[in-house]
Amino acid sequence: MDIAMKEIVGKVWPTPIQGSQAYSLMKHQQILIKHLRNWRHLQNRSLAARIATTQQQLLEIQQSNDLSSLHLDEQQLRSKSDDLYHQQEVYWSQRARQPWLQRGDKNTKFFHMAASLRSCKKKIMFLKLEDGTFTSDPLQIQQAFLNHFKNIYQTSDAPASGYPFARSEQ
Repeated sequence: MDIAMKEIVGKVWPTPIQGSQAYSLMKHQQILIKHLRNWRHLQNRSLAARIATTQQQLLEIQQSNDLSSLHLDEQQLRSKSDDLYHQQEVYWSQRARQPWLQRGDKNTKFFHMAASLRSCKKKIMFLKLEDGTFTSDPLQIQQAFLNHFKNIYQTSDAPASGYPFARSEQ
């Protein structure tokens, strides 16, 4: 557990709350969740600020003309920058998985809908053809793609050897 998190728990938990033990436990948890959410929000903003500061320092070192010990400083800053970007990536990865973690990996309407939406986003429903008309026929869409890419990769001045970069020996 992070030191800051331990401090938050240490400050929140001893707060006296009147009521039964179950009520007191529930209230402590609610207060703790509120404080930890605020802490997480501040940490994420702090992370973005630390990334910006590190990038600025790195830019200053790279633009400096003083070569004494710059190489080590630059390596340290690059390493720190990589660590910060990794932390940010982990944060956003966890945020993206949050609905899945909250609802569990069950065979539910939510997961079927999510999979169906991903599938629908990948489909091409309509296509404007070269003559300006629109089509929704899958065979015409397929043929239009084939023709388009054949035209793009077709060469009009192909060398006699069949290889575009072959040297001609004289």
